[in-house]
Amino acid sequence: MNVLLLDPQQKYAERLRDLSSVVEGANVISADEIRICPSDSANIDIIVAGYDRANPRTLDALLEWRSHPHTYLVPCWILADARSFEAVCQWPRLSVDRFDEQLDIPAFCSWLETVAEWQQNRMQLPGTNRFISHSPLELTTSLALRKASGKLSLFDEEGGEGAFLLRDGYLTGSTLKHLSGTEAFLEFLTWSKGSYLWEPLDTIEFTDQSSPIEFMFHEALKLFREANLLYHFVPDLNRSLTKTESESALDDGAVYYFAELKVLYNLIDGKATVRQVVEASPLSQLRTLCCLSKWFSLGDVAVVPEESPIPRRGLLIVDDSHLMCKALRDVFAKDPRFEVLGFAHDGLQALELIEQLKPDVLTLDMQMPRMDGLTALKHIMIRNPRPVVVVSAFTKETSLLTYQSFKYGAVDVLTKPSGGNPGSREHESRLIRDRVAQASCVRIEAAQYIRSGGRSKPAEKDGAFSPEARDRAEHASNGLAVILCGSGGFPSLLKMLFSIENTDRLPTLLGGIALSKKAVESMVPNMEKDSSMRMTELTPPGGILLPNSSYLFSCEDSFHLVRENDQTMARCDQDSAAEHRPFDRLLFSLGDGFGEHAMAVLLSGTGHDGIEGMEHVRRAGGKTYVLSPEACLEPDLPRRILQYGFAQEVKSASELASLLQNVGSENGK
Repeated sequence: MNVLLLDPQQKYAERLRDLSSVVEGANVISADEIRICPSDSANIDIIVAGYDRANPRTLDALLEWRSHPHTYLVPCWILADARSFEAVCQWPRLSVDRFDEQLDIPAFCSWLETVAEWQQNRMQLPGTNRFISHSPLELTTSLALRKASGKLSLFDEEGGEGAFLLRDGYLTGSTLKHLSGTEAFLEFLTWSKGSYLWEPLDTIEFTDQSSPIEFMFHEALKLFREANLLYHFVPDLNRSLTKTESESALDDGAVYYFAELKVLYNLIDGKATVRQVVEASPLSQLRTLCCLSKWFSLGDVAVVPEESPIPRRGLLIVDDSHLMCKALRDVFAKDPRFEVLGFAHDGLQALELIEQLKPDVLTLDMQMPRMDGLTALKHIMIRNPRPVVVVSAFTKETSLLTYQSFKYGAVDVLTKPSGGNPGSREHESRLIRDRVAQASCVRIEAAQYIRSGGRSKPAEKDGAFSPEARDRAEHASNGLAVILCGSGGFPSLLKMLFSIENTDRLPTLLGGIALSKKAVESMVPNMEKDSSMRMTELTPPGGILLPNSSYLFSCEDSFHLVRENDQTMARCDQDSAAEHRPFDRLLFSLGDGFGEHAMAVLLSGTGHDGIEGMEHVRRAGGKTYVLSPEACLEPDLPRRILQYGFAQEVKSASELASLLQNVGSENGK
């Protein structure tokens, strides 16, 4: 009997290993030995999981096993109180699962006897039973394997009823409360209480809507995984939800439940809690949780901030236009997060007022008399480093001024409000307020400037793909470092790259940037001029990666690494139907191809893309780092990776530059 132990804190390992002396043939396997992967694991008979709310990755791993089509019937002993555990996840329960905060070996052995009896009888199909004794998961499996025909009547403890009609393992009709069809089936799988009545019948006829239960069941397991992502965004379902300015939530009009999707979206009004939205949804609970999780990841919805005293951020507005100063004052005046301390109308006056007023954050125009914004920015970062958000009419995404603003220390760059219709003005105002509020929380490093054309590079820039260069690539042994520059990470990327002095033993750098293709295309030549290394934009279909070089690509594309004939190549992914996860795709190929010589760095970002990939690189023996969330404009993704324990925190971008040089030296020995 193989017992899988999911216990990252190593609280129960020693106690459970005593099991082999009590139960003949018991073999305890730790998660590290099989890399927590259901499809690649040895045959697992029992899972013991040490739940720790502070480390949600254990729960994620447990859900991977329970929702995998090969392992969903593996019984689990979960070291937690059932109520607190099920409050933070949607758990597809087996009747034999055990929840207990203690691991008592005699009680565990007694449970093993119960499991053995359950395994012998679980495929039986009693005519009537309670779900606590025969769960929806087990009941559905029995019906599918038997290719059953008949009527399944369902009853919950609150008076709700439903009925499924089956023919040869196909669901031909279903109703459950207000739901029907697939949604009724999905809702049933989330039930944990109630009872059923099974009546075998040969008179059920196939319909145009008939679907095989086995197929529907496997789709439901996948939805369980997706639904539980919601708890990463909002662990407390009693928090209120609000819509954001994003308008992508209802883009997918092709789904069969689009009408219900619109109703669900309109339930989000800033007052209703997540739990209330789920209860009022016209869709199944499982589908609703999946939709909310997707909307959170896309930034379409957000949790309403709790009303708590927040320190107001002192703001200095710097702009030569008195009219624009007034407009920006009006933008920030009603926001309790800010206190407008004053106005400066040129760079020199801004430097004086910074000394006097000590603002927490500045908005800075570029075109001003006496001292322009770019010059003022350099002085600020030397004399009084603090978060600066450039707000200018000349800082389009692809402009040289935008690049220079980031280069000299700006945390963010925004375009001035356009003064359009009232709706667009309010949208622009909210965007500016939120971006400046984010910027005000970023920890600023001391300035380090690079003068254009002042740094030497390794030779053969123009012959990067010459036979000699290719030969050098074949024999390079400095490893490869992947830099993940999520949203808000571009200033840190510049700081890190420009802090690199010694490129002799530097690993090849491959960076994905959360900017448009046009922006990356315009930025890379400027970065190449200012950097001490060769820097090239990587575009489809990809190419050979050479040592002492840096390759940057827009995350609108997705690349993976291939090693052939001692050469490393980056190839663009062509599968447009696959989910677009450029960070994870790249990181998995990095771990597989480079193992202990791999290095991955995350600078900023949101969402989930990159979490699984960082774990994969770490488990492959590579080094993984994230920039401290306090130094990131978008700290959510770095914070989540640190919470899972998949990377080491590094305080500053310049420290990351040192690590890159040290790692290259180690790999080159």
